[in-house]
Formats: sequence, structure tokens, C-alpha cells
Amino acid sequence: MDAMTEAHLLLPIEACEALCAGIQAAMVQGLSTGPGQESDLKMLPSFVTNFPKGGEQGSFIALDLGGTNLRVLHVELAPPGGGGGPK
Repeated sequence: MDAMTEAHLLLPIEACEALCAGIQAAMVQGLSTGPGQESDLKMLPSFVTNFPKGGEQGSFIALDLGGTNLRVLHVELAPPGGGGGPK
């Protein structure tokens, strides 16, 4: 890549911060409910109320329902020190 092209791709930190603030505002508005709070960035709440603690074990299934695709992930988590690994 030549220097001229690279210079066109660089953003000042202020522009990056403004972009991040705009994306965050759109996400908050996308999660808001009620009349007059429509957003171009459609979002659904995930209802995730807890974070993993590290001792999880067992069989888990995750679903990703997109606009076109359905993805399914099956994960087996071994107990800590259980020696589980890729199969």
C-alpha cells in the first residue's frame, strides 16, 4: 500500500471516539422500547444476567438465529482439570 492510500485510511482519535459514541448511542436506541424510539440499528435484548465463573461443566447448546441462517453450536465442557480437549 502506498503512503497516499494509507493516509486516506487513517482516522484521527477524535473521529474514532465520535464514531464509537455514535455506535453506542444507536445500540442504546435500538434496545429502547416505545413509540418514537425507532432505530436503524435493530437489536434484541439477550437477557444474559450472569457471566461464566469458570467452573461450568456439561453439555451446552447455543443457537444463533439470524435473518437468513440458523446456526447451532454444541459444546462439551469438562470439569476443571478433567483433561478435555479437542476431538
